[in-house]
Amino acid sequence: MRMMINRRPGKSVTAFLLVGLLATAGSDFGTAGELLDSLGSLIEQAADDDYAVRTGFGHHIGSGVGYEDGFSSYSNLIPLIESEDERLLFADVHLLLDNQAMFAANVGVGQRVYDEEMNRTWGLMAWYDYRDTGENRFHQMTIGLESLGEFLDFRSNIYIPDLADDRLPNPADNHFSGNQLIIADEAAMTGVDFEMGASLMEIGQLVTRSFAGGYFLRATGSPDTWGWRGRTEVELTDRFFVNIGVQEDDLFGRTVTVGITLQSLQKVDAPNPAPSWPAFQTMRRPTAPLDHSLVANRLSEPTRRFRNIMIDKQQRVAIDPSTGSAMSFLHVVGGSAGDGSIESPYGTIGDALADLRAPGSLIYTPEGGSFTENLTLVAGTELVSNDRLQYVSTQDGQRILPGSNGNATVTIDGDITLASKTRIDGFDINGQLTGDAVEDVLISHNVINATAGLAGISLTNISNTGDTITITQNTISDGDAGIRVVGDELDLALTENTISDATLAGIELTATGTAASTLLVLDNVLSGNNGGTASEVTVENAGTGTLTLTLTGNSSLNDVPDPGFNFDLINTGGTPDAFTLLPNGLNSGSVGSSDGSVTIP
Repeated sequence: MRMMINRRPGKSVTAFLLVGLLATAGSDFGTAGELLDSLGSLIEQAADDDYAVRTGFGHHIGSGVGYEDGFSSYSNLIPLIESEDERLLFADVHLLLDNQAMFAANVGVGQRVYDEEMNRTWGLMAWYDYRDTGENRFHQMTIGLESLGEFLDFRSNIYIPDLADDRLPNPADNHFSGNQLIIADEAAMTGVDFEMGASLMEIGQLVTRSFAGGYFLRATGSPDTWGWRGRTEVELTDRFFVNIGVQEDDLFGRTVTVGITLQSLQKVDAPNPAPSWPAFQTMRRPTAPLDHSLVANRLSEPTRRFRNIMIDKQQRVAIDPSTGSAMSFLHVVGGSAGDGSIESPYGTIGDALADLRAPGSLIYTPEGGSFTENLTLVAGTELVSNDRLQYVSTQDGQRILPGSNGNATVTIDGDITLASKTRIDGFDINGQLTGDAVEDVLISHNVINATAGLAGISLTNISNTGDTITITQNTISDGDAGIRVVGDELDLALTENTISDATLAGIELTATGTAASTLLVLDNVLSGNNGGTASEVTVENAGTGTLTLTLTGNSSLNDVPDPGFNFDLINTGGTPDAFTLLPNGLNSGSVGSSDGSVTIP
C-alpha cells in the first residue's frame, strides 16, 4: 500500500490544481499520432518513478441537458492512496467556464477497486458541484457508481441539488406579454442517469466505445422528465479524447454535444529538501505500452457524468395572490396610440385611466418620459414609473418589473386627484396631489414640486381607521405646506420624507372627530419650512376623540426661539389626556406643546 505524504506544512494536494500543460501523445496512429507527438515534445514527461497527476484541458460544443452554452474545462485526477493494480483512492476536480464566462466546478473523491475474478473495475464517487448562472448560484451533491470491463461498461449517477435553494428567481428573463407579466425562475434538477456501453473497435492505440442509456429529471415547478441518451467516445493514445453525445427529452428537446479533451500526466515534485513523493503505479505513464485488455489500467481512467448542474429555466404568468387572477398591466409610452399592451402602449396616462381595465391594473411607464396632463386616479389603480427598481407581489413572492431602475426622471406636469386603494410611485410631479375622503393610499418615492400657495399633498375629510394612508420616501418642496391632512379619524404613516421650503409648516395633521386617531411620524427630514424660524411639524387634536402619536427619528433644522417648538403638539378639542405622545421618541429639534395642552413624556 502506498500513500501520498505531505512533508511540509502549508503544502497540500490542492496545489496540483495549478499544474498542467497540454497532453503528449504516442506515434502509433499515423498523422494524428505524429501531431500529438509534436505537442508532447513541448512538455515534460513523467517517468515511472515520479508522482504524477492526470491533467486535462477540454472544450465542449453545443447545448446539453440543462445548459445552453458550450464550455471549457480544466481537470485534475489526483491519486491519494493506492494498492498497485488493486485499488485507487483519488480526488477528481473539474473547473468549468462556459461561453458566457460563467463558472462551475465539480470537486470530489472516488474509490476504484479491481476485481481480478470478474476482470472488472468497480468505482464509487462523490462530488460537490457548483454553478453560477449569472443570476443565481446553485450547489449540488452527485454520487456516481460504475463498473468498467474489457468490453462492457456500466455507469449511473445521482444528482441532488440543495433543496433549500433549488428554485430561484431569474429577474433577467422577466418580461411582459400583452397586458400580462411573465416571471422567470431557474430550477436545479434532481436527477439520475444510467448508461451501458461496449468497446466497438481497437486499432493500435485507438479505442472507441459507444453507450446508450437514459435519465430522469425532476425539479420544483417542472414536469417530471424521462430522456434517452446515446454517445460515442474515441480515445487516442490515452491523451486525446473525443466525445459525441445526442440526448432528447420533452423538457430540453434534442441536443447534440461534442467534447474534445487533451490529457497528460504531470510530474509534481515534493518541495526540497524533502524526499520525493512516492510514485503511483496506477497512473499510466505515457511511455508505457497500452494494453486495453488489462482492466486494472482503468483504475485511473477519467470519470464520466453530466458536469453542469442541470437548470430548467421556467416561465409562467404572474398571479395576484390577493385575487388568484393574472396581474393586469396597462403600459404608457409618450407618443404612442395603442391599446395599453406592451406591444402597443397608450400614449398618455389619462388614456390608461379611461380603460375599463384600470381598476385592479398597474399603469406602468416602461420607457419613462414626460407627461403634461391633470390626472384623476380610479379606485384600485396603481400608477408606477420605471425610474427606480420596482417590485410586485406575485404567487411566488416579490418580483422585479422588467425595465425598472431606468434611472431616468419620469415627469408629470399637472395635478393628481387620488382615489381610495391607489398607489403612485416614482414620479417627478410639478403640481399638487389631492384626495378627499380617501383611504388605503400609498404615495412613495416621488419628487413633488408644490404649486405656490398649495400643499404638496393635501388630504381632506379623511376617515380611514384600519385602511392606513402611507406617505413615504418622498421629496417635497415649496408650496404653503409639504403634507396637510385633515379628517375625523386619521390612520396615517408618514415616514422618511424630505420636506423643505414650505411657506407654512412642513407637516400639518389635524384630527377633528369623535373616534380614535393613530399617527406614525418617523424619520422625516425637514428644513427651511415656516420661514426657517417656526414650527415645522404641527399635530392637533381638535375633536373629542383620542389621538395617539408616535414621533421619532425626525429632524427639524429650524432655529425656533422660545416659546415655540420644532414639533408643536396641540390638544384643543378633547379631554386633557386625549392626546397621547408615546415615549422614547428621539428627534432632532425641540418637541413640545406651545399652549401646554399636551403632556410631553
